[in-house]
Parts: sequence; C-alpha cells; structure tokens
Amino acid sequence: MNLDKLETSIKNSFTYSQMARINKVKRKIFSIMEGHPDDFETKISGEVGSEISNEKYKAYLFIDDNRNKVLSTYCDCKDFHNNNYYRDAYMCKHLGALILKYIELKREDIKKEIQDGKMYLDLIKLLEDPKQKVDLEIYIYDDFKYNEKRYLVNFKIGTIRKYVIK
Repeated sequence: MNLDKLETSIKNSFTYSQMARINKVKRKIFSIMEGHPDDFETKISGEVGSEISNEKYKAYLFIDDNRNKVLSTYCDCKDFHNNNYYRDAYMCKHLGALILKYIELKREDIKKEIQDGKMYLDLIKLLEDPKQKVDLEIYIYDDFKYNEKRYLVNFKIGTIRKYVIK
C-alpha cells in the first residue's frame, strides 16, 4: 500500500471545510484496528467520536492495497446512512478521520522500524570490533505489585550511547 497516494486521494475527495472538521474528529478516535482478510485488502475499523456530542460511531473501510483505493465503507452515523446510496464507498467525516489517523499511525510505525533497524546495525558494528571497549549496565528493580515479590532487570550495552537489550 502506498500511503502517500492513498492520503492524497482521500484528502482530494473532501473540501477544505470538510477537512477542518475531519481534523477535529481525528482527535476523537477511541480505537483503531487493522486486519487483512486476504493478500490484497486491508480492513481498517474503529470507534470514532462525534464532533459535537458524546456519541461514538463504529466505522470500517476496506482498501485495495494494489490500487490504493477505498473499496467499501460503513459508519453508524446519520450522514453515512443518508448518503451512502448515492455514491460507492461514501466517506463521512468519521471515515475520513479514521483512515487519515490510520495513515498517520502507519507512518509512525515505519519511522520506528527504521530507527530500531539503525540502532540494531550500530550495535552489531560495535560488537564486531574486537578492539572496542563496550560497557554493560545492569539495573535491578524491586516490583511489589499485586502482593507479589518480583524483580525487574534491564540490560544496557554500548560505549557512548547505551542500547537496551530486549
């Protein structure tokens, strides 16, 4: 799935004033889930809050991963039920907010994976150099939650920068 193409296509389907309302609703997403019913589709589902009340709407959409196109949509809101018969894959503001928040979260995941990969490569380079002095720090903490006596241990390795060993 090409996130840039998908985001551009979604944003182009809304007016400027609709996008302003979508950005408000985007802050009221209570849950978001991703599923893959088959190899070529992604299902995004979630619970999205109303812009003006405490009401929550269940919403989901299916995306064609190859064409970066929304295939079908559903939302509990009145706007969706009043307009979805006139257009295929109708997008109310709740669905717009849901998909744009999904794209935002996916980009954050990709950045984190890239950072984790760079840290891992730095650590491998550090350990491969036999002349390199490496510090190992071990932290032991008491953890007495739920009337259980346990200890938590963290290991950090590195020279200048310390990496957590998981």
